[in-house]
Amino acid sequence: MESFNHFYNPNNSLEPYSIDSSCDPINIDLSKSCHGFHGLFSITTDEAMSSLTGVTLAIFSWLLTMLPDCKASKVDKKTSFLIRLVKLKTGISSTALAVLFNIHRTSVHRIFVKHIQQLNILLQSFIVWPSKSTIRASLSEFFKRHYLETIIDCTEVYIEVPPEVNQKVLMYSEYKHHHTVKFRVG
Repeated sequence: MESFNHFYNPNNSLEPYSIDSSCDPINIDLSKSCHGFHGLFSITTDEAMSSLTGVTLAIFSWLLTMLPDCKASKVDKKTSFLIRLVKLKTGISSTALAVLFNIHRTSVHRIFVKHIQQLNILLQSFIVWPSKSTIRASLSEFFKRHYLETIIDCTEVYIEVPPEVNQKVLMYSEYKHHHTVKFRVG
């Protein structure tokens, strides 16, 4: 129980005590001894970066140089990019990311939605469509006989409950019994 009391004020109320602002995950003072997650400062290995974002530290840094600078915002370019990649890789909720990065939930959502188009433009050239001969060579005999060139499939990814009623209706999956984004892949 001592470790629990370490995080709460001495009068045993459930209000968290004031944490040193120099340990903020966005504006961390590295000279302080800050425990817990502190954004990019907490990610020091390729394994940690890859498990959270799906890319190594080197690829993260390279992609970061390709992105335009953020306009005036509380969240810097590195943190904004980290938030986007963590959400894409893990599917973690905006509320959980808000807690981790010490920003408001709507700020996380805004960062993700506003800048997802930047990622689309940036990463589009990395999607390689194989040549027709490569596709044909990898098909089974059954599909070759029927002149099939692309196998199309649909999938759904869980999302948070949308705020608007019309979005809730459109994004609810009867099959999954959850709100999802549906998309087709080929």
